Amino acid sequence: MKGEGAAADLVRVIRKVAQAKRRLSEIAKEAGQLQDSELFDLKEKVEQAATEGRDLLQEMAQDLDSRITASRDRLNSLGRN
Repeated sequence: MKGEGAAADLVRVIRKVAQAKRRLSEIAKEAGQLQDSELFDLKEKVEQAATEGRDLLQEMAQDLDSRITASRDRLNSLGRN
């Protein structure tokens, strides 16, 4: 709204407030979607493990390394037969 005076200022402020409310609503929706994600679940598990003095990501990496080694060993044994 173009113009000067208190009424024009009030209209501009009301519009800005409405825009801010819409954006806050969008942010809340995005935050909810993030909290429903698998990545957020992993973050929560990592934080919980840390409170127990554990490094969950390191544990997961070690488990993966072990599984890779076992799979390579099986593959190598199949190649020898």
